[in-house]
Amino acid sequence: MSTTLHSGQRATVGARLTVARNHQPESPASVACCSSRDVHAATARRRRAWLVFAGLTAMFVLAALWRPADEPSLVLCPFRALTHYPCPGCGMTRAFCALAHFELWRAVRFNALSPLLFLSALLAWASAAATLLRTERVRFLLARLPRPTPLATRIMLAFVMLWWATRLAGGF
Repeated sequence: MSTTLHSGQRATVGARLTVARNHQPESPASVACCSSRDVHAATARRRRAWLVFAGLTAMFVLAALWRPADEPSLVLCPFRALTHYPCPGCGMTRAFCALAHFELWRAVRFNALSPLLFLSALLAWASAAATLLRTERVRFLLARLPRPTPLATRIMLAFVMLWWATRLAGGF
């Protein structure tokens, strides 16, 4: 039985079975290459997850333990230290500490964009934890969350710049 099909011909069940029987499996070297590539990718993903998980856990613990004053005596922002003007992220440290203490309005006073960034950090932490714990269902659910498109990224950047200009003009 010939398994070669000419244009316009359909494969019969027998032809498909013959092709399946005659199909040569991949060589062990190519299988090892692909599986080692997959193992390497999984190892790299777990390393990144450890870094994200450890870094964000440290940040959340510090934010929960530290209660900074409303007006800082020490300026941590290099831009503000040099120019005496707030950068777009100024107040974010104090805002994260306020959010860790469930003080939403205080956090918004420090930096109006802090709740969005805090939520993003929580999602990144949960994704890293799901990767480390190998909970595929949670990873799948988190991966299904919408990702920002290039247009949405530009709009968010424009919003940050608008917020910064408003902050500079208002003096707060």
